[in-house]
Amino acid sequence: MRTTPYFYAALAGLLVSVAPVSLLAQQSPTPLEVRGSVQDDFIRIVFSGSDLPDASVDESQSDSLKLTFNRAVALSGDTSFVGLTPQPKLVHDGANVTITVLGLERQRNVKLGHRLVVDLFTKAPPKQGEAKAAETTPVAQAPEPAPVPEPKIAEPAPKQEKSTETAAPADNGSLVTDDKMAVAIAADPSKPAPNVKDLEPTKEDVPVILAPAVAETAQAAAPVTPSTPVDTRAPFTGTAVITIGSTEGVSLASFERLGYLWIVTS
Repeated sequence: MRTTPYFYAALAGLLVSVAPVSLLAQQSPTPLEVRGSVQDDFIRIVFSGSDLPDASVDESQSDSLKLTFNRAVALSGDTSFVGLTPQPKLVHDGANVTITVLGLERQRNVKLGHRLVVDLFTKAPPKQGEAKAAETTPVAQAPEPAPVPEPKIAEPAPKQEKSTETAAPADNGSLVTDDKMAVAIAADPSKPAPNVKDLEPTKEDVPVILAPAVAETAQAAAPVTPSTPVDTRAPFTGTAVITIGSTEGVSLASFERLGYLWIVTS
């Protein structure tokens, strides 16, 4: 059989047309990683890979979105989207990827370098974490320790303040009081008032200032007779400054009784 040049030309064209098909069939799919998450009010699905192919988007079907890459891809990562509500469903077939989600209203997509970002907006606001928590096997938790009561600090008993006033005289003329000076005066009113130092010990660093001895001047001026009682409680008409010093805080009360100025400290 004799071959003509036309035969060789036809055979060369056939080999050229079949070569790309055979090369495409032998080419391995491009690996892509998939992950999904819930943003403010939409679900975001990201396809990422070092050799991300271009893709076209078809949203003609209700509640679904079809991505067609220009070559076959192999998907890995979170392709089941567990934990997202509503939960997207992904179907992969070579270069075609179909995403179905209940209540899909619109979508937007953008390619940023090695990532293809697809945002899905649904009628109901999406949530994340509820489904994953339901499918996770519950782990027995250790019993919580019993609360330990806090130790109670005993409060100090309130101090009972001493009365700064003496009781009024009873009907029989006796004076009901705990004050030593008042008892001494009530026992014998004709005697001069006893010295404070003789009745109550005081600290050496606390001076005791007594009123001027006006009573002695009054006794020298007035005649003394057996029938006239000596009045040792002449009124003090002058002015005096009484200073009480202390190294620590004290309580002080002053009042006039039986013709004397009483100053009580504690």
